[in-house]
Amino acid sequence: MKCQFSAAVRGTLLLGMFAVAVSCGKSQSTGNPTAQGNLDDAIKARTEVVALHQEIAATVLRDLLGEREVTKAVQGMRKVIAKAESKQEEGNILLTKDRYTDAASAYAEAAKLYRQALDWRKVQKDLAKAEQSVAAARMLAEASAKPDQLKPATALQINAEGYVEAGEIEKAIAEYGRARQAFEKLAPGARAATLEQAITARTAMQAARDQIKDRPRFPVRLTGDDSKGPKPGSLPDVLSRAQKAEASATTALEERQYASASGLFAAAEKLYREAAVLQGKRDAVAAARKSVEDTMKLANAAFKSSARPASFERGKQALADADKALGDDDIETAKPLLSQAAEQFAAARAEADKMNALADAQQAWAAGLAAADEDLLNRHVASQFAAAKAKAADAQAKSSTALFAEATGALKDAVATAKTKENAAKAVPVLARLDTALASGNKFAVSQVMGELEDLIPGDTRMPSLRQKANALPWPKEASIDLGADVKLEMVMLRNGSFQMGEKQSTHKVTITKPFYLGKFEVTQEQWERVMGSNPSNFKGAKNPVEQVSWEDCQTFIRKLGEKVPGYTFRLPTEAEWEYACRAGSSSEYCYGDDAGGLGEYAWYDGNSGSKTHPVGEKKPNAWGLYDMHGNVWEWCQDWYGNLDSNAATDPVGPSSGSYRVLRGGSWYDDAALCRSASRSSVDPSYRITTTSACG
Repeated sequence: MKCQFSAAVRGTLLLGMFAVAVSCGKSQSTGNPTAQGNLDDAIKARTEVVALHQEIAATVLRDLLGEREVTKAVQGMRKVIAKAESKQEEGNILLTKDRYTDAASAYAEAAKLYRQALDWRKVQKDLAKAEQSVAAARMLAEASAKPDQLKPATALQINAEGYVEAGEIEKAIAEYGRARQAFEKLAPGARAATLEQAITARTAMQAARDQIKDRPRFPVRLTGDDSKGPKPGSLPDVLSRAQKAEASATTALEERQYASASGLFAAAEKLYREAAVLQGKRDAVAAARKSVEDTMKLANAAFKSSARPASFERGKQALADADKALGDDDIETAKPLLSQAAEQFAAARAEADKMNALADAQQAWAAGLAAADEDLLNRHVASQFAAAKAKAADAQAKSSTALFAEATGALKDAVATAKTKENAAKAVPVLARLDTALASGNKFAVSQVMGELEDLIPGDTRMPSLRQKANALPWPKEASIDLGADVKLEMVMLRNGSFQMGEKQSTHKVTITKPFYLGKFEVTQEQWERVMGSNPSNFKGAKNPVEQVSWEDCQTFIRKLGEKVPGYTFRLPTEAEWEYACRAGSSSEYCYGDDAGGLGEYAWYDGNSGSKTHPVGEKKPNAWGLYDMHGNVWEWCQDWYGNLDSNAATDPVGPSSGSYRVLRGGSWYDDAALCRSASRSSVDPSYRITTTSACG
């Protein structure tokens, strides 16, 4: 891909105590933390959904996914089941992310849809009953009637099948009834009585046999002596006896021994139904085992070290014992073992949380101690410092998270008191500056001075009141920074929030946790010249965006801007912040929608630029009041270029290293596709992009 473009800068301003930043690009924000729910509830909901899905698979799906032509009724039910399966998979994904409440909710929706599908079975059962009655009547008729005599009844049966294919189930059932009556008139009464009994028994047996699923739920585990056959009462044993009974009944029927055939078919039916019950139990145990395995994985992932408690090992042993029992087809032994394993893994997860909390508390204490000036503490608050260390030693001896938290809090208080005593004199002029800033209502100045006081006298008794006064001042929606000579840098405050970053085919959730200020316009040539003393741009114009500047040039600009305007912290926006700002709450290709035909109202690009840049702010702004986010000139971001993460992220800053820096937004030279909100490019950070250079 060849493209020519110019690069520009756009300011980003991080809020006061959040920090303030101006950039050669743009920014973004965050929402609430992920909901955590009850694991047991989620697992219980999942088990219910798995059972419902298996019931669907054993009944409805067999018909829906068969070779019969897909009718409207079938199409509608397939959609219901597909939606249920999608919700079930959503629940599985949420469960692996520890979002138990959300997972339980997704499973509940799936269960509701599966039950809806199961209600549809009544119509299918009525249809199946009608079809079976016709088949039985036809068998009776074929035993004595001639082929020509069967034709009228056969025509009615074919008509009924046509209604089924057309989706007119009620008409089909009625037509099957007429076909059955026609076949029954052809069957002789004397012999039909015993033959009909045998055929009825065979039909019932076939219905019971159809409930057996072919696919095994567990791998067959061979014992030392296979000649002994399957374990009595096990599923393989019951199925084997049912198949033998069916074979004997079929032979008897062929030999017209109708009484024997009826009895054998009835015996086979009973065995098949028994096998279906056993298979249902195995399926339920299989679902329980999968849940236990998921619980084990979640517990294992919760540990931050390789050490595992005894409860975790006990859970693994119970699961192994359950697998052995399942291999022996001993379901009743496996069930309590699985319950035991689930309990042990849940206990291990609780221990992991406890261990992690202790580790975090230990790290917090260690970090606070490493950052503390021990000489300062010993000079001013020796007894407080000693008491905090003694409490930490006690916490270590007792492995107490609560005591570590108390020790860390005591250390923090000691540091605040020591700093306040040490810096009392230094804070006097700073307090005077704060009074002036508060009187003027300048939020930025107040934020800067409060930051100094937090470092100097954090434990001063006046600080709570001062913090309250500072926090009461609102951040302005816009900020205008005077660069001198009537040149101003205008900024727009963007609030924190979340959005879907990236292309529609592969987006991921990004959360920006802090508000920040971003340049209302791309940095202009007059702004650049006021700070840098020169103008490298090819398309000259005071209000035109600066171009032919490298990422490294932008860093120099930012440093000098901070020196020129003290009290602010400026930087380029991260790539995530830039896209967040560009989208301005939208999820479409452009900030205004998906139609590239409307781009000319918001951007200068190859379709309307006349092969040059234009003064900033001449096109429409996006919903957040930012201009030229699409087109005019490419905009630098702070990040190194790399593949975007597919997982949800909070305040992402890109790769830790790389060869190229990110560019966003497209330019006057580019087509509409390169000006999309998600479009990305990159270039060497030292490269000054010219009007005739190409990038790929």
